[in-house]
Amino acid sequence: MVRCLHWGTEWEDCSYRQFFCVLLLTGKAAAGWYQVENYEGSIGPNPVHLSLQRYDSFGSGITVEGSYFHDAKQSPIAVYGKISGTSVFLCEIADDREFDRVLVMGSKTPVGTTGCPFSLDLGESGATGTWSKGSDKFPITLKKVANLDDTGEAKVDGTVEIPFWAQTATHRFAGVYEKAGFLVCMNKLQFFCVLLLTGKAAAGWYQVENYEGSIGPNPVHLSLQRYDSFGSGITVEGSYFHDAKQSPIAVYGKISGTSVFLCEIADDREFDRVLVMGSKTPVGTTGCPFSLDLGESGATGTWSKGSDKFPITLKKVANLDDTGEAKVDGTVEIPFWAQTATHRFAGVYEKAGFLVCMNKLRVIDKKKKKVVQAIAFDDDDCDAGMLMTPIYMNVQKQVGRSFEIISVNFRGGSAGYSRDYVFSHRSKDYRLLVN
Repeated sequence: MVRCLHWGTEWEDCSYRQFFCVLLLTGKAAAGWYQVENYEGSIGPNPVHLSLQRYDSFGSGITVEGSYFHDAKQSPIAVYGKISGTSVFLCEIADDREFDRVLVMGSKTPVGTTGCPFSLDLGESGATGTWSKGSDKFPITLKKVANLDDTGEAKVDGTVEIPFWAQTATHRFAGVYEKAGFLVCMNKLQFFCVLLLTGKAAAGWYQVENYEGSIGPNPVHLSLQRYDSFGSGITVEGSYFHDAKQSPIAVYGKISGTSVFLCEIADDREFDRVLVMGSKTPVGTTGCPFSLDLGESGATGTWSKGSDKFPITLKKVANLDDTGEAKVDGTVEIPFWAQTATHRFAGVYEKAGFLVCMNKLRVIDKKKKKVVQAIAFDDDDCDAGMLMTPIYMNVQKQVGRSFEIISVNFRGGSAGYSRDYVFSHRSKDYRLLVN
């Protein structure tokens, strides 16, 4: 891993880095809320850096939040949990949906730490404990290297470098906090590149396989994404369409070995309940139409609903994997769930250096069954189509009586961003909306 400092941005005084600069006549600053301890050490064989902030009022019963990263990957992972005496129990944030729900909006009910991976015992000079998830269990050994406290008289010991949660595919950001007079504030922001000397990028969450074939006599295209943490027991989501109709249907289900069982989304209400909000109880696949057996080169199975039952024969035509070293085989065209009455949208994903991202968005006329527009992206950071956990949600739509807008999602920053394209009834194409 190249831990390369591209540049540092510095400020001349603390007033730029704090909302208020309140000095007391007694020579003390107004009390703040930062109690931060930084650690270096290892989880099993892997070197890590961990930063923890204690605070009684994060909400939802959370009394500690933090950020840690593996030195090999340099991608900060947000953590939260509880401190009881010297014991600390920490949960990891799995995706943007959980980040928003727990850390931004705040959970409506007290959070629990049962089943969370971190269990630590804090000491004066460091911490020990375990990290466990599923069958994986590793010892943790950490040394305290720095700390910051501005809840009373401002104190800074060591070099306090805060690994911010915000990151891009290529960079993480670290704030260097120092004491300035009676205050503590960020003196400079450092940018670290997240590129491996081995030619690998930070791991993502997209494992996608595309298929072509038939359900009974009807030609179809099917795209499936595997992921262990969709929630509600779902381990696969996808999108398929009949070539004759060109209208994508969202599917979800479970993978067990080579067996795949898929349910179809029937309407917008079910889409929101299962795929957007997430079911409150584990979903089942009993009675769902798809039953597939996956092989190296394709899949076979059946589609059945009521008295209808058809054989399925599929050939694997392309795949994408950015969970380790980025790989793209074939032409990966993602049939996004978003569609209008006239158009469906397909993202062409390609490898760009060590990264994978959407190179262009194809607009397909359903009736004509052909591409009527290709939207290319000026995207040097390779962020297009890489934000949402389900890859099929990286294009979304807004439709009104007199307008149609599609939004393309980009990773980057703390929560990503989107670009909006409005359909011009005059030119019959989508145009970028510029603020």
